[in-house]
Amino acid sequence: MATELKRSFQLPYPPQKVMDTMRKPEMIEASERKRGAKAVRVQDRHQDESKHGYTIHVSSPAMTIKGPDASKTEENRTEVDWDLSQHAGKWVYHKGGAQGAMVKVNGGYRIRPAGDGAELEMSATVSIGIPVMGKMIEKKVKAGFEDGWPAYVELLKSHLAK
Repeated sequence: MATELKRSFQLPYPPQKVMDTMRKPEMIEASERKRGAKAVRVQDRHQDESKHGYTIHVSSPAMTIKGPDASKTEENRTEVDWDLSQHAGKWVYHKGGAQGAMVKVNGGYRIRPAGDGAELEMSATVSIGIPVMGKMIEKKVKAGFEDGWPAYVELLKSHLAK
């Protein structure tokens, strides 16, 4: 059974500005590097007036049960697809390495008007299909999101203020 998370944050900026900032390659790269990425590349897949899809390629220390192992590197990617008219996006994480096929992590963003600003709702679903250890790893991944989302929002605010 998968672990699901959802959390909302209030931002003193209009929804369009929040979404546009979240999609900027420099914001994406800063976010990934803040979480330990050694290299980041954002590759547009498609973009028109209603949709924007891109892939985030990340090279980072390999994750082990004990945490990051700086002596090894993993190549991971996240595919992100935005519905620009709805101010909503969905993402799917693809883990590199031997256990990659057993790791299913995806989620989304929804940005709604809220007073003079916006409400950013972030969600994630985590399913680790590794026998015995899967649930323990899911809990660690969940804790990573719970700790990481507030830090992401603070980084986002700094980019919004530019």
